[in-house]
Amino acid sequence: MPPQIAPLTSLRFFAAILVVVHHAMDYSSAPIHLEMIRKGGVAVDFFFILSGYILTHVYAPRAYQREGFVRNFIVARFAKIYPIHIFTLLLLLFFVIASKTVGISVNEDRFTASAFFAHIALLTAWGVTDQMTWNFPAWSISAEFTAYLLFPVLVLIPFKRSARKALCLLALCWLVFGSWFHLATRTIDFGVARIIPEFLGGMLLYSAMSTTKSAPYAEAQFLVASVLIILGLIFGVSEVWFPLAFGWIIAVAPSLQGPLGRILSHRILVNLGEESYSLYMIHIFIFTIIYGALRTKHLSVLASAPHVCDLLAIAAAIFAARLSHRMIEIPAQNWIRDRLSTKTSASRLAAQKALG
Repeated sequence: MPPQIAPLTSLRFFAAILVVVHHAMDYSSAPIHLEMIRKGGVAVDFFFILSGYILTHVYAPRAYQREGFVRNFIVARFAKIYPIHIFTLLLLLFFVIASKTVGISVNEDRFTASAFFAHIALLTAWGVTDQMTWNFPAWSISAEFTAYLLFPVLVLIPFKRSARKALCLLALCWLVFGSWFHLATRTIDFGVARIIPEFLGGMLLYSAMSTTKSAPYAEAQFLVASVLIILGLIFGVSEVWFPLAFGWIIAVAPSLQGPLGRILSHRILVNLGEESYSLYMIHIFIFTIIYGALRTKHLSVLASAPHVCDLLAIAAAIFAARLSHRMIEIPAQNWIRDRLSTKTSASRLAAQKALG
């Protein structure tokens, strides 16, 4: 992994943890609910912006000079998001069937057949349901895939010369219309309207920063942006401001060279960042199992130490994410790419020579 991308990969883990803790408080019986935890869902905006930034970094140079670019891009993104999405959905389906079999009641409104198929079709960010269902964080995956479908068109726009001006205009429009239409809080209620400007913002951000060798005083900028994000979470600042701060973080993180850069480039954090998608997708299933078990009479004694239970649930989610990343996400991703990607002329020629 290029050193300049490693800090961004590590930051994905911290964003995922913020979302995980935010959701843990929905299940927890702990009496202390901090405002910064209540607003933890804004970390999804970090992923949306980073996605546009990273995809532009990887694919924009000579995108359409690569044979079969559009097909291979869509296949690669589908292979990235879909296997662990379906795996987690099937785990929840098994949980629902097993619960009903042994006579344990489940939330019928959450686990409906129509919502299940909406998840399979990646439609949950399109307003097809009126409440959170099944693996509800997957609404963002629905939104992400929409952005992926638009990327091959957006990447053709010549951003380079006017990227900074376009980015400033987009930020201004976001503050005005984002507040007006409550874009920063949309999820199942047309969350696609939330991701499109943020994903485009990530693309513009990369185009704007690619002409700069490194951000000046990157460590100081990173610390200031981080403090502003934390203060914004603590004091309940409007969600519409967080994408601007996340964009600032993403812009300067690749330029970190000092102690912060070395910490965020450490292999342990980078590995956790690479596993963050699995963590994001599987944690609701783990919480459903663990917190459900804590309500039984055999384990109800643990309810007297809710914070301990919360820590155990979060640790279990991280452990499950490590397993699913290695055993499901990566193998399935490679399998799909190998079978569905269009092979280039060079690779086909090599294959023909290998077959004699």
